[in-house]
Amino acid sequence: MELPDNLKKLINKKNLLLLAAGLMLILALRPLFPEKQTEDTGTIVPAEQISRDFESDLEDILSEIKGVKNAKVLLTYRGSAQYIFAEDISETQSQDRINVSRKTVIAGGEAVARGTMFPEISGAVVVYTGVNSSAVKLQLLEAVQAATGLASNKITVLPG
Repeated sequence: MELPDNLKKLINKKNLLLLAAGLMLILALRPLFPEKQTEDTGTIVPAEQISRDFESDLEDILSEIKGVKNAKVLLTYRGSAQYIFAEDISETQSQDRINVSRKTVIAGGEAVARGTMFPEISGAVVVYTGVNSSAVKLQLLEAVQAATGLASNKITVLPG
């Protein structure tokens, strides 16, 4: 027995409406179900390399100041660099609380580093060759202050 065309259209429309309602329900309930998140895993540059690069860039800039032929910079730090490792994070929700589970990502038998948190710069020493004047020393001091955020009493500028 074959269904009339009207009934076929009604069934098809009804199915489409039910399908749309089901999809909307799934989307509405999605926040209640835990999702597994993985933190980004990027290439890590050692903190010592970044520090050397910063010192080198600072030396290049300071050597451009009129009256300075060559500048050498030493930065000191409070504490040490800390590596931040990639984690798999999953959440489960019960009636009155949310439980968060974190597991460090391991690849090739080692934890995967995601980034580095650098220690605070605590001091700077600048040794330069060139004109030994208070104006040049002040310019060097101000440049190091601007680049590092250090107060002037944490920076020593010496002629070489």
